[in-house]
Amino acid sequence: MPLVLYVDDSPVAQAVVAKRLEQRGLQVVMASTVEEAGLLDASTYGAALLDLEVGKGCGADLAAGLRGARPHLPVAFLTSATEGGALDRARALGPVFEKSSELDGAVEWVAGQAGIE
Repeated sequence: MPLVLYVDDSPVAQAVVAKRLEQRGLQVVMASTVEEAGLLDASTYGAALLDLEVGKGCGADLAAGLRGARPHLPVAFLTSATEGGALDRARALGPVFEKSSELDGAVEWVAGQAGIE
């Protein structure tokens, strides 16, 4: 079962998104902070789905760090942010999905990147 990293500081979002990813046949490792996620081994993931605004951290910064450890790691963002420099940086690293309306697209993207058809 492919392993996916999901980082979000909202327990509600974690529960909903993790359930959807698991329903697609993915094993989910969750983190609630950028620091927590940064301690995990990026080499084990088939893909990463990151909230852009993670407490005091930034998902785009986390993605850059993950890519430093694994340059070709597929990374996408699931966010409520609609503008700003972090959003522009995120778009340069991977697709950005809007939390309330594009969850299905985010789940399908992650599943495809992790090798699930």
